[in-house]
Amino acid sequence: MKKNQLKYIIIATVCALTALTNTVCAQAINQWKNDQKVGQWEDGSMWKLNHSPRRSERIQIRTSEATITINETVALNQGIQLYGEQLYLNGTGKIDLINPFIHNKTIDIPASCDGSSTLTITDQVSVNARILLSGKTYGTSPCKGTLILKDQSYVTGALCIGNDGAGVGMVVLGDQSTFHITDINLQTDSDKGGRANLHVMSGTLWITLSEKSARTFLNDPSQQIVVGNKGTLILQSSQTTDQKSAMIRNLIRKHRIVTYRGSTLDIPVILDDKISVRTTDYIPQENASTMADDNSDKENANKKSSSKKMIIYILIFVVTLLLVFVSKKFINTSTDED
Repeated sequence: MKKNQLKYIIIATVCALTALTNTVCAQAINQWKNDQKVGQWEDGSMWKLNHSPRRSERIQIRTSEATITINETVALNQGIQLYGEQLYLNGTGKIDLINPFIHNKTIDIPASCDGSSTLTITDQVSVNARILLSGKTYGTSPCKGTLILKDQSYVTGALCIGNDGAGVGMVVLGDQSTFHITDINLQTDSDKGGRANLHVMSGTLWITLSEKSARTFLNDPSQQIVVGNKGTLILQSSQTTDQKSAMIRNLIRKHRIVTYRGSTLDIPVILDDKISVRTTDYIPQENASTMADDNSDKENANKKSSSKKMIIYILIFVVTLLLVFVSKKFINTSTDED
């Protein structure tokens, strides 16, 4: 009898929890109003639930292009889904996704299985979250997700790009921005049309790179880090100095770490726990050759000009001598006749 009662209590509890979970999930989406292009995160009138996002709510941005200013610290527990084409976050606030479960700690860019979405973070906004670029894609879907950091923005957390080989993801750092990637998971495959590019135009890209993730970089040409002349790439690794040295050589040799045109990689600095990679401006070989050719042409032209001038001077001298000789001859002839 007691066993049956316990059984019924467990079943009733499970049903109650399931119903409660379904109810909460059904009410846990707070969406930015589609007709609002510009607004404050803290302004409740901008959100469909008529209040600013709460910790228990999943955030959705479906507006094609929106600019949201955030000036406070926000803790979220259910993730952010970006369905629109462009979302600009500016201000001085912080978004902290605190759920320990990876799915609920994620910003999906885009949250759909196709299309293109870009999240641009500017000013001094900081974000702590897992960034998922083109993670909903499947097959040969043209899904593309982009994260752009500007000014003094700061992002920390895991980065995942692609799904089962497909999808295109791109990260672009500019100004004094920083992206600290605590865990990197690139699932793109060049044979399936996938691509993962990290551009460090300026600012700092800090990657905690395991031996496994380094091998992933080496094995697929769809994955590449491009460092500009004002950017810094830091690869944090617990490997030995010899292992780090071999790893960075292979990444550079296989063109997984490259520079923009007009720059050359400095010799990587290998420290106890990290590798620092920077670049220096240089004159491209073809430009240097062109400049050398130009200088050579100028020198040849100057030589030719000097030669022409010398010939002219000689001709003038010769003509002058002839005139003097003819004049003397004429004078002598006139004197003899007299």
